[in-house]
Amino acid sequence: MPSSGCIEALGRGVRLELWKAKHENVVVLGLESELIQLGMTRIRDYENDGAKFTHDANGVLRSTLDLALTELPNDEAVVTTPRGYKAKGLLFEDDVKVCGISIAVKPEVQSGLSHVLRTSLPFDSKYGEILVQGLAKGGMKIAKAQLPDDIDDHEVLLLCPELASISQVDKVIHLLMQQGVEEEKITVVTLVTCPEAADSFCKAFGDARLVTASFDTRLDVNGHIVPGIGSFEERYLGAASAAVELADDPADLSGDENALKNKISKKLSSCTMPLNFKLAFADGSSMKLMGLPDDITLDGLQAQIFEKTSIAPQDQHVMTGFPPKMIEGSGESTLVSLGVRTGSVLVLKEAPQTGGAQPSRATSIFMRRVVPADNSCLFHSIGYALGKGRGGNGPMMRQLIKETILADPETYSEVFLGRPVYEYCAWIIDDKSWGGEIELSILSTYYKVEMVVFDVTSMSRLCYGEDQGFTQRMFLLYDGIHYDLVVESPSTTASERQDVTLFAINDFTKVERASEVAVEAHQVR
Repeated sequence: MPSSGCIEALGRGVRLELWKAKHENVVVLGLESELIQLGMTRIRDYENDGAKFTHDANGVLRSTLDLALTELPNDEAVVTTPRGYKAKGLLFEDDVKVCGISIAVKPEVQSGLSHVLRTSLPFDSKYGEILVQGLAKGGMKIAKAQLPDDIDDHEVLLLCPELASISQVDKVIHLLMQQGVEEEKITVVTLVTCPEAADSFCKAFGDARLVTASFDTRLDVNGHIVPGIGSFEERYLGAASAAVELADDPADLSGDENALKNKISKKLSSCTMPLNFKLAFADGSSMKLMGLPDDITLDGLQAQIFEKTSIAPQDQHVMTGFPPKMIEGSGESTLVSLGVRTGSVLVLKEAPQTGGAQPSRATSIFMRRVVPADNSCLFHSIGYALGKGRGGNGPMMRQLIKETILADPETYSEVFLGRPVYEYCAWIIDDKSWGGEIELSILSTYYKVEMVVFDVTSMSRLCYGEDQGFTQRMFLLYDGIHYDLVVESPSTTASERQDVTLFAINDFTKVERASEVAVEAHQVR
């Protein structure tokens, strides 16, 4: 396995330059700043622990924030010094206001990151704090959020010390957008990330910025960044790090630079990373395919599926992506070359066993059913799907949400809601307030229907009520300010009475067709 020094050297070389050319909203500081490189080297060192690590980490975080500020809108300016001389420089544009928000799991780390922000950002900046918690099934949830009331007027810098997965920030970014912050005004600032996380970030949030001190090589099989900095929060709170010995020849750092790059490339080519997938079936069940070789071919994948399911390769329709599409290519092509990434969900459909021509696709269509834009569009869409008509659903559902929150103070605490409970209840009862993730979660559980939300701005998909044993699902479109419903109809001119609004939970063809409506909505924005 290549040494961490070799991997970092290659990360700063040709591969990173090619990657950056395709991702203009990602800024990597380590290439241009020796200050950043010196700091990152110190905090990568496992022997650097305790108070020394915390001190060094704070220093690199401040340097990274300083450089991230230069990505905000600024203009050339001339100022007068105390001795009356003129000096040229840069100032933020007149309407630029800055808000710094720290993201952490542990409150003690949150306190430290908040101090870093307050000693780095402009004097008149505002600040917020977000505590997150990991979920048993993966991903993160927001446990506590404190945000300025006028956050929508600010350029927001989210301080997340290490970004190994989009799940660390996606709910936070959606919360900010729900509060009126434009996506292009959001900048995630991190010490270290990797191609997998950065790719997901760019696909989900194409207008937001990602500023990182270091762009590392990859994720390992456990989802850790390589070479990385270890567990930031544990080290930040004083935990010592242990070194893990890796079998590797020492890198020869002498001689011609091209020879060194060739050596690194050769060593990397022999380094394998297992591929892991979730295989989903048409009946709603799933299984995991773990530890597949990184050079496995499409034929090899289908052989693995046959071994696990007894479905013959010729009867396998394997799809992936959003919306799900057939994996097409030569059976001898590797999955990596076909664009299939580790961690992907593979949807398996079994070909019909009957002979002759395959049946044609259903003649019905999937389409967007628009509801009134009166701040209750989420409730109108859900009510329409449940057969309660187009309008008049807001007051009833708002009251239901209020009663649910008051009846379960342990779950819906001030920490969870981000504001005092009675204040939140008064807010949601107001017909000028929009519903969001909390409301979707409550209504999904109350009505026992999975609610799938396609964000047509970021092209992400969020599921509420997933894995709760519900038998039906509905599809919603969200464009950043408005919700509509996706329905199945005989034709564009058919009566709304013929709309199908709820779908069997195990019918993945409906998910595919609904996602096509989301793609179309994204394209016409």
